[in-house]
Amino acid sequence: MSETTPSQSLEETLNKTDLGHVIYEKRYLIGAILVAILVGVIGWMSVTKYKASQELKGSELVFNFQNETWEKVKAGQLSTDELISRFSSLDDIAKSSASMISLALEMSKFLAEKGEADKAINLLSGLKAPNDLSKFFVAHQKAVLLETAGKVDEAIAVIEDVKKTKDLLMPAHLELFLGRLYLVKRDLNQAKSIFQSIIDTYPHEEEAKLAKLYLGEIK
Repeated sequence: MSETTPSQSLEETLNKTDLGHVIYEKRYLIGAILVAILVGVIGWMSVTKYKASQELKGSELVFNFQNETWEKVKAGQLSTDELISRFSSLDDIAKSSASMISLALEMSKFLAEKGEADKAINLLSGLKAPNDLSKFFVAHQKAVLLETAGKVDEAIAVIEDVKKTKDLLMPAHLELFLGRLYLVKRDLNQAKSIFQSIIDTYPHEEEAKLAKLYLGEIK
């Protein structure tokens, strides 16, 4: 069995086998690929670390806002105008924080119950939903408030927009909501089309039963 001597070059050593020869011939390409992989790994680690730090910063801002503003509003120590003003001045990092979503939904419900639906809509419009799940809940609440405020066309636009999300939650429910909005708008043809689509697409869902009831009312 032959052994590599100290005087042998890397090229001579690698050229003893077909694989070694290929590795030697492609050494620069392989080196470039390894460098690219290393850069990619370092970049991924940097992005992950950055996102984690941003979420932490956002959570801290939300925590401070909750204690310094929201709790005082609930206690009657601050006005709802001040609530909206302070929320609007928050950094986008806070408005896109996952911890802000549930808080914003709570605040919008509070405002709506006080008869201040416009302020609730304004607040929800300022959010930067971080994922499709958050976007669904925010859009649903916003559409409900818009309908309550008599802004049916805007409510329809919100539902149509959230339907475009990749991982859509409760599609049959959204379709039923949309059909009902068209019914409120007195666009009966569009409402009938949506209700029939629900029956055909989701025949075993509860929404299909409700769609049949709505169709029965239209006819």
